[in-house]
Formats: sequence, C-alpha cells, structure tokens
Amino acid sequence: MASVSAPSIESLASRLRAPGYLILIVTAVLPVFDFASGLWPLHMANPAWRFGVLGLLSNYSLGFVGELFLIFVLAIAANDRKVLVTLGIVSAIMAVLLLIGSGGFVLDALQTRARVTPQTLHRFDLAAVQGLIKLLAVLVSSAVLSRSSFKAGRRDKAAIRPRGSEVPVVVTAGNRQPIVSAAQQES
Repeated sequence: MASVSAPSIESLASRLRAPGYLILIVTAVLPVFDFASGLWPLHMANPAWRFGVLGLLSNYSLGFVGELFLIFVLAIAANDRKVLVTLGIVSAIMAVLLLIGSGGFVLDALQTRARVTPQTLHRFDLAAVQGLIKLLAVLVSSAVLSRSSFKAGRRDKAAIRPRGSEVPVVVTAGNRQPIVSAAQQES
C-alpha cells in the first residue's frame, strides 16, 4: 500500500489562495452595493434617515468584518504580506469611519427620539442601543483586525518563510523526544 502524506498548510494555502481571495472579496463587496442602493434617494438633512442608515450599516458591517477576518486567515496561511498590510489599512479606515458613525448615530438617535410616539418609544430605545452595540463591536473588531494584520505583515523578512517552503512537523513521543523525519534531519 502506498503511503499518502497529508498536504502541508502552505501547499493548501497556495491552492486556495486565488479562489479564496476572489470569493471572499466578492462576498464582502457585493453587499456594499446592496447597502448603497438601499440608501437612494439620499436625505442627508433628515436625522431619522441618517439614524436608519447607520442602523442598517451596523448590520452590514458585521458580515463585512467577518469576511475581512477570513481574508486575514487565508493571508496568514498563504504568507501574503501585501494582503495583510492592505487588510490592515482597510480595517483601520473602517474602524475610524465606524467611530465617526457611532458618534453621529447617537446624535441622530437623540434628535429622532423626540419625534417618536410614547407607544413606540421603548422599541426605538431598544433598536438604538442594539445598533450602537453592533457599531461599537464591529469598531473594536476592525481595530483588532487592523492591528493584527499590520503586526503579521510587518514581521521580519527573515522570520517569514519563503513561499512554497515547507514547515517541518515535529511529533513528540511519550518520552518527549522529538521524532523528526530523515529529510528534516538533513536540513
């Protein structure tokens, strides 16, 4: 019987790289167009409209940051520094925009609250709190993702494996002595 070895993470990542990036970028960007088309016509002077837009943004941004995280995982596995730095920049911009948007959301909620009927005030307050929590959670997630992306992309070039290099797998036996293959011992 022939011995079948499991593919390394690097070989899997190199096979998944192009279709993975394509699928993840498409699934991250296409909802942005849905979001933008739902905003038309623009009513920037209306605080109730802005409140609704930022509430809707809180829902869309949850999926977007999830897609960015999956791109991060693929970039780490593929050892792709350019993607990591780009992801860090995109995540940082997203965090700053969400910070600004969160402040605007609170102000718009306060302005809109004055027009809400007493019967629906409780539901409005609940929606405002939920929207703000989502915006802040995605803001923190974006900031952490940005920091992690920059940190992973900034690593010393000597510490980063060249593309296509294999990571040695070391297995320890019961006596904690590493068992290394003959090919790994020669290197």
